[in-house]
Amino acid sequence: MSYQTDFYGWAFEQAQRVRNGESIDRDNIAEELEDLGRAEKRELTKHLARLMQHLLKCEYQPSKRTRSWDATIREQRKQAVKTLSENPSLKPKLAECVADAYDTARNFAAAEMEDRIEEDLPRECPWSVEYLLRGTEEGK
Repeated sequence: MSYQTDFYGWAFEQAQRVRNGESIDRDNIAEELEDLGRAEKRELTKHLARLMQHLLKCEYQPSKRTRSWDATIREQRKQAVKTLSENPSLKPKLAECVADAYDTARNFAAAEMEDRIEEDLPRECPWSVEYLLRGTEEGK
């Protein structure tokens, strides 16, 4: 099976070869493993972005705050913490993930707020990592 023409078949064939101790497609397997690692980082960034998007909306439109927003904040915080606990080597990348996520959050929050534009929101993330992950006021 070919990596380029039948990824699904290639992946299962390579897994079987690993189990049998046979030769494998090392370069493509290494690339796929790196992609898996990058996917975990993207997952963390996605959770942080959704979390910060709702935090921005709550802070800049408090009169429109809903239980749904609060639930989203709790769930995204929980998922970000879970992703970090399952991938502790992402912790050194946390500041980078927060910065990337904040750009996305700022863009989406502004688009969802009727009386705000992106320039109305802080350019840099106003929350500490501790606040984002734990929700504690002393981390704000």
